[in-house]
Amino acid sequence: MFQSVTFFPTQEAWQEGAKKGERYLLLVGEKTLFSWNELPSDPLCVGAVFPYVVYEEAYYAQGILAVQLEKEVHITFVPSMEKACFNGTLEDFSGMVLVIVDGFSAHIVTFLEALFEVTASAASILGGGSGKLTLVQEPLIFDTQGLHQDAALILSCDTPLGLGVGHGWDELVGPLMATKTDKNILQALNYKDAFGIYRQIVEYDSGKKLTSENFFSLAKCYPFGIRKYGSEMVVRDPIATDGTALVLVGEMEEGSVVLILKGEASSLIKAANEAASEAANLLKEAPKGAIVVDCVSRVLFLEEDFSQELAAIKKGIGAPMWGVLSLGEIANKHDGNIEFYNKTCVVGAV
Repeated sequence: MFQSVTFFPTQEAWQEGAKKGERYLLLVGEKTLFSWNELPSDPLCVGAVFPYVVYEEAYYAQGILAVQLEKEVHITFVPSMEKACFNGTLEDFSGMVLVIVDGFSAHIVTFLEALFEVTASAASILGGGSGKLTLVQEPLIFDTQGLHQDAALILSCDTPLGLGVGHGWDELVGPLMATKTDKNILQALNYKDAFGIYRQIVEYDSGKKLTSENFFSLAKCYPFGIRKYGSEMVVRDPIATDGTALVLVGEMEEGSVVLILKGEASSLIKAANEAASEAANLLKEAPKGAIVVDCVSRVLFLEEDFSQELAAIKKGIGAPMWGVLSLGEIANKHDGNIEFYNKTCVVGAV
């Protein structure tokens, strides 16, 4: 997949070190002074902006990860996730598929299902949602033509990939029924306004009043879990409310059986370590590197303890690592299903 991965503190520093005739995936921290218009035409560049980028056991809101791609890597750019139309080349690759989507799109789940249908059955898919902690959707995925919103970027190759997924969140209340939804808007739980039900539970457990103003800071501790038969529970992050409905990162199907979750720092860190170990153990040889896609809300929840999570991933993988802190995580584990997770750690060993 990649020849080298290098961290640069600024766009100017990267452009000074960029090699002509090559192709790069650029992962950009949201605080970076980044201008698409100033990118050179040579080398070719594609990429996206994330809240943070990860390089070894550190994470940066300012800086660029420059991933120099191998020549056999196939790049697919999708300008509209809602109207995605694949040309059939993805089924030619049976190794790694790296996917970057607009983390605030209302079409993520349906897009991933369409992608899964045209991807080789033996392929391992991982990726994450681009975006900023402003929680405002804007054009943040780029190709040679410009910056795009509601878009996706797909990199495919035959490199084997071991995948591990873990979250560490535990059941607090449930089950509940999502009785009315509209893509990533949860409108009703058990036939009542979703925010009203959610607020009662959060306020009772936290002892704090939940309002539209403090919603994100308190809700980060109480995600939803969607029960999936025979596979890892899918976590959904509520990020905003209009006082009646809840806005989620990712879609939720009407009729879903959901739980309200709560976590402890130790359980989240342990789950991240187990995800890394699982990824490493799925390869026939010791991994040469690892791609980490970890949810940005985990760093907001763990705060100063997040450094322990990165150290736990490093210990589990035992190899150089790089990646992003994302708005939603993507993986198809060895059970074959593709999922869009929230508040989850996904590790890919190569």
